[in-house]
Amino acid sequence: MQEPEYHAQIFGRELRRHRKAMGWTARQLALLYSEEIGREDAPIDPTFIYHLEAGEMLFDKVGGPS
Repeated sequence: MQEPEYHAQIFGRELRRHRKAMGWTARQLALLYSEEIGREDAPIDPTFIYHLEAGEMLFDKVGGPS
């Protein structure tokens, strides 16, 4: 069975669309993501969210694959 192809730009567009639909800022999403992965003491920077939305990266450089 072949794995589905994963496109960072498509993911990024969908992430931004859903974030905006929820009325969240990138900072709010970064804080929620930080809580989920147990990094409340060193939260993810909101620029990470912007990079994801731009399709520039798919991994959190500190925590590995997201």
